[in-house]
Amino acid sequence: MERKSLEEAFKKIYDIGGIEVLQSAEFQEYFADIAPDLKKYRGIVKSFVNIEGNKNLVKIISSNTEKQKIEVLKIVQELEDKYLYKKENCTDICIAFCRTIGINIDICEKEKSIEEHINTTKEKNDIKISTTTQKNIQNNSEIEKYIAFCRTIGININSYKSIEEYINTTKEKNDIKISTTTQKNIQNNSEIEKYRVGDIISWGNYPNTSNGSERPIKWKILKIKGDNALLLCDNILDAKAYHNKRKKVTWKTSDIRKWLNEDFYDTAFNFKEKICIRNTFIEVKNNLIFRRNDIEDKIFLLSKEEVEKFFLTEKDRKVQATNYALNRGVCPGEDEDGYYYRMEDNKLVRYRKKDFTSYASWWLRSIEKREFRADMVREDGTIGRRRVHWNDIGIRPALWIDLAVFNMVSQW
Repeated sequence: MERKSLEEAFKKIYDIGGIEVLQSAEFQEYFADIAPDLKKYRGIVKSFVNIEGNKNLVKIISSNTEKQKIEVLKIVQELEDKYLYKKENCTDICIAFCRTIGINIDICEKEKSIEEHINTTKEKNDIKISTTTQKNIQNNSEIEKYIAFCRTIGININSYKSIEEYINTTKEKNDIKISTTTQKNIQNNSEIEKYRVGDIISWGNYPNTSNGSERPIKWKILKIKGDNALLLCDNILDAKAYHNKRKKVTWKTSDIRKWLNEDFYDTAFNFKEKICIRNTFIEVKNNLIFRRNDIEDKIFLLSKEEVEKFFLTEKDRKVQATNYALNRGVCPGEDEDGYYYRMEDNKLVRYRKKDFTSYASWWLRSIEKREFRADMVREDGTIGRRRVHWNDIGIRPALWIDLAVFNMVSQW
């Protein structure tokens, strides 16, 4: 019952500040305010933060179950040995925290220490590797990678006498098809290799139709760096002013930055999807009062320099708005055939062509030095500037995701 109360308290903290608060030092302060009835856990939560248990558990979100379980046992043991807390109370804290961030594990009463857990696990998971498999898999680390991968996608490999038996049986049942490419990816522990610059992936949901019905958001991969990928929305999703008042503004103080990292972030992504999004240090060259890497965002707009780098031609920069964005006020320009839309009396009026969806302009984050106008991409793909309070310019969000975590979460 108390563990359930802990989970509810932790989830409330997540709803307030996201995973950043959960892994920060302020986590203990939020807990004290939100759960005054759980006084006996306050000291444990404080010690949990002091030994960075919250940070360490967030780091292993994408790890296999065995590694997650061992990390929990390590934290429980440290709390018990260093601060003399009861084991069951320390376990309650760790399990509740794990479930809040999407790690579903439990600790048996028999598992009193890491050593006992490892020994018990070895006895239970005695996997017999056939002669053929031993030739193909040359060392124990590769075997462990294979088994870990199987467990992450829900395969109980322990019930089979050999890996070959599992593969053959599963092929017959059509539960899973393991191609040559997939086997190679398993051995290399790299599903990330399947992604390429220019690929379109779906992630999150946002209103798309004229009546506001949600659809998956399509993202284009602009850059891959290690395990991380830079994504740009493949459509204009909404219409917003860069800033709601006609005044000097910077990217750091703009309303559009606040909206992207609060309202849009919470609307478009659920808990699992948020886990994949990386914090990004933003360079704002035109705002001379800020140093490089002074601003950190989850969601942002591309800069003028980035657009010129990733889209070499004006044609590549042209993008269409969703019907929802059109209804929200995005004003499309004239298309190649001469048909266009226009906002009149707060209504979208169509001219000369039925059911036409045009290209539209979209904001960039770059601000001119006078800070009254922001850069934007026009309907024809050229780059221009508009006053920051204009609200008929489209929004095309960008973000960085961790592809390794993306692959893992996609299988949940």
